[in-house]
Amino acid sequence: MPRPDRFVLDPETECLIKSLRPLDTLSKNSTPLRRTIGIRLFNSGHLGEAESCLRVAYERAVERNDESRAARIRLDLACSMLDRSHNDILALMRPLVGSVGIDTARAHNVLGGVLQKMCLPELAARNLERASLVSNKGRDRHLEACALGNWASAMFTLGDYEKANRLSGDAAAKFEELGSSRHLGMTLCNMAWDAVRLRKYDHAYELYERSEAQAEFANNLHLNLLVTFGRAELELLTGNTEAALMEFKTAERLAAMVSHGALRTRILVWKSIINRQTADSEIASQFSAAASDLRAQCLETESAIVLLMTGTWARFTSDVPYEQLLAKAYTIFRNNPEAQLLEAHYTRIMGALGQSRRRPKQSFPQFLTQAPAILTLKDRLKRLIDTEVRIMLEGESGTGKTFLARQLHEASRRRKSPFVVVDCTNLEENLFESKLFGHLRGAFTGAVSNRVGLVEEANKGTLFLDEFGELPPAIQAKLLYTIEEQRYRPVGSRVEKSAEFRVLAATNRDIDQMLETGQLREDLFFRLSGCRIKLPPLRERREDIAPLAEHQITTLNERYGRKKALKAETWNAIARYRWPGNVRELNATLERGFHLAAGRRIGVDDLGLGLSTTSLDSEDLSWYSVRRTHLLKVLRMCRGNVSRSAQLLGVNRTTLIYKLKLLDIERPDFDPAFQGQDRRQRPTSQSVADQEGTEGINDSRKESSKP
Repeated sequence: MPRPDRFVLDPETECLIKSLRPLDTLSKNSTPLRRTIGIRLFNSGHLGEAESCLRVAYERAVERNDESRAARIRLDLACSMLDRSHNDILALMRPLVGSVGIDTARAHNVLGGVLQKMCLPELAARNLERASLVSNKGRDRHLEACALGNWASAMFTLGDYEKANRLSGDAAAKFEELGSSRHLGMTLCNMAWDAVRLRKYDHAYELYERSEAQAEFANNLHLNLLVTFGRAELELLTGNTEAALMEFKTAERLAAMVSHGALRTRILVWKSIINRQTADSEIASQFSAAASDLRAQCLETESAIVLLMTGTWARFTSDVPYEQLLAKAYTIFRNNPEAQLLEAHYTRIMGALGQSRRRPKQSFPQFLTQAPAILTLKDRLKRLIDTEVRIMLEGESGTGKTFLARQLHEASRRRKSPFVVVDCTNLEENLFESKLFGHLRGAFTGAVSNRVGLVEEANKGTLFLDEFGELPPAIQAKLLYTIEEQRYRPVGSRVEKSAEFRVLAATNRDIDQMLETGQLREDLFFRLSGCRIKLPPLRERREDIAPLAEHQITTLNERYGRKKALKAETWNAIARYRWPGNVRELNATLERGFHLAAGRRIGVDDLGLGLSTTSLDSEDLSWYSVRRTHLLKVLRMCRGNVSRSAQLLGVNRTTLIYKLKLLDIERPDFDPAFQGQDRRQRPTSQSVADQEGTEGINDSRKESSKP
């Protein structure tokens, strides 16, 4: 069974790993090739696979008594484990002293990196300085740059920030000159982390962006992990917990792929802190135990960081004694200046999280979507929430324009003021001014009392012009002054009034065509189109159909206390349907089917879509349809024999039976002996699983009765 945290590798890495399989059958020594593949895996960021490959190569070299090659592979293996158990790395490094053919500069570089992770910066700096000097004498520019970058980290820990910055800059310049994208990205990432601790956030953002560009160019998972994690912490500093959680989820997947257990622990701690309002003794003890596990692997720095995170969180949110946690962290750090910088960094994050929790909860955006176009629109709208920019929402009927406008209002600083909808399809020209601006008693026949208009109701709030494209030109002209100056005059009054409001507008008409034909005044268009947002129809963002349908069914189940669900064939039908009424039609159709379905499963007939060739896509390429078609083809080819079909498909019979149930395939669909029978009239069980169970018992009885 594969591990649950196992992910699919990229094609190049898969090819590398597959190339290892025939090596064991080679008659000659395959150790050099295996070592080469291990190094390539390490360079692509697949640290777990690289370690496994190098371990086997090392064992083969030891078996052949090749001491020189074994020492070099041992050093490679130590490099691949630098972010994991340092106990194992030290055990690998001890026999290397005085080994034949060992690169002294490289050995000091690896040892310095380990000592830095073990919170021994003085020893680390001495080893890394020596590695830099030796590699310089040997004219190994790449190794010299690596040593300079690691030496910079040690000097930063010791508090010499000026020298650390100079060394990092030299290392980055050398890597850029050598064209080493992976090492340049790592150096930039370390520089960004230093900038974050020194509160140079703009510089840190810039460095992370440069590092991310190098990571994409080098296609290195490890570097991608570090960049994603660093940017997540920067999002926390701004109080943007939603964006931070998305970054942390991505980082968690990458940490599993890279086998970076220490960083994965920190990610889990951050997710717990974000999702929990207050700290308690139980969760604090869990974090403390995680720190102890890291320290048992000699991951001193990671252990101390987890303690600092927990201590600062407890100090901000609860009465849990945090002094012991912080004191323990400082003890591990041996009172290095880095400890104070880290505590200040986490204190700022906890303060930002506290402010975001105290801030009124913003409901925007609750727009269920996975479509890239909608996600881009959401990012644009987030920047406009608390501004006065007028937004024009365009799109077909039912795409969610009114819903999105209300979300914008409820997330803005005007949320406590009215959200007034002006239905422009229902405005008569002779009553327009009265309805919009109000009137005084006696202003016209039938005006028996004063009336407040919609504009006055929207004072301090939001005025939403719904379907403004339906307004006749005469009414459009009367809106110009009010929208621009936010002043109006009630019918029958001689005095102008003012109302301060934000204007949002929506239409399902083609604005550009209306401008060309003169149906829409250009001056009104320019007043309303501060930012044009076009919502695509549902048929152009099919990835949203399933989440929207699932949300609607969940809502209906909660509202009516039921546990209904869609059949697999129903999911297929709604995925293929064109939905001319968009989200509004989808919700109404599902609610109708929910109530019409007799049982707990909602079928296609219950929806009442009236499916035809014009309402469906020409070709059904859904995963459901492809699998169902293929299974039916194999079953019919085997004349309904499920056991023989399972052998042909390369799966066991139980798995095939489960798949048949999942895809709503029953015996009459593939067995000729059952095709003439009505499913409802069959005396036997309805499911393939029950039929197969009976068939299996009968088969076993026949076999037992054989002589």
